[in-house]
Amino acid sequence: MSSVAVREENAFHQVSILKAENETKGRFITVMVTHHPESVEKIAEVARAQKVKTIILEDSPKALMDVIEGRKSIDSHLREFLLNETKGKVDLEKTPEYILTPRLASYKRRCEILQELKAENPDLKIIILEPYYDKNAVGLKGETYEERMKLMKSINENMERVERAIAIKDFLGAVENMKAVAKDTAKQIKMNDEMRAKAVVELKLSGNTLVEMGEGHETFAKELAAKNAEVLIVFANKEITQKVFKEDKVYPPLLQLVHQYITKGEEVSKETADLLAARACAAAAMFSHQIERMVMEGKRMTAEQDYQIIKAANELSFDDCKKIIL
Repeated sequence: MSSVAVREENAFHQVSILKAENETKGRFITVMVTHHPESVEKIAEVARAQKVKTIILEDSPKALMDVIEGRKSIDSHLREFLLNETKGKVDLEKTPEYILTPRLASYKRRCEILQELKAENPDLKIIILEPYYDKNAVGLKGETYEERMKLMKSINENMERVERAIAIKDFLGAVENMKAVAKDTAKQIKMNDEMRAKAVVELKLSGNTLVEMGEGHETFAKELAAKNAEVLIVFANKEITQKVFKEDKVYPPLLQLVHQYITKGEEVSKETADLLAARACAAAAMFSHQIERMVMEGKRMTAEQDYQIIKAANELSFDDCKKIIL
């Protein structure tokens, strides 16, 4: 199989990128973030530069608002957050080095930044809005909460199968389960973005609004634009990807495959799906080894180091990936 990177037309080109001069008319600034503190820093930078009146966060624990309002300490919230995220498997008191992992380090910085922004501007409105996880919300095609959670359960279970397959060096099993993860994630992202865009517009907010948008969710920005909303897209890690790839935005293999399924559905060729799934498995193995090593050394993986892994994975052939797993 070819080692040439699988690419598709930049989805950003399908969204109207507007200039930032007008700060009086209501408009949305969507900030695409990843699980790295460097990415979260961009939220504060954009919020200050654009003088936003409202920040709309992605799915977050309700207790985060207690942290933002100063009713709960960041440390106590992080302990609760981690126990919930890992289903009780990781206790920050017993394994304090876990704070060095990108997801938790990013979440901690997120708490700090939101506290800082609220302290600087007490009138700043901060909202957590993710109707996909709202038990009372119905999808645009009638999808119920139970159906949406069944989809999430399938994604999680297949990702666990990927991890087990990699652990026992079952390369083909890992690839097949990674494709299942990608297919379900494509459905989840599309449904999530449709529901969230509708809910955001219905808030009828005035002034500049910053909307946190997870990596891979540019369909959310397109949905906003389709509703005649003024949309500005900011990719938080642009400077880093420019340094590593000489491009504004490059997705890891799994999200490349997800977007193949979003745009092409079942028409994605088996060769493309197998190659991207194999690269996603290799990237997961490389990322896991790097994280384990750095945490043992008391270091935090940077966004740039993460992108170096993605860059390496995006250049692998199918057989290269097999060698990494085996």
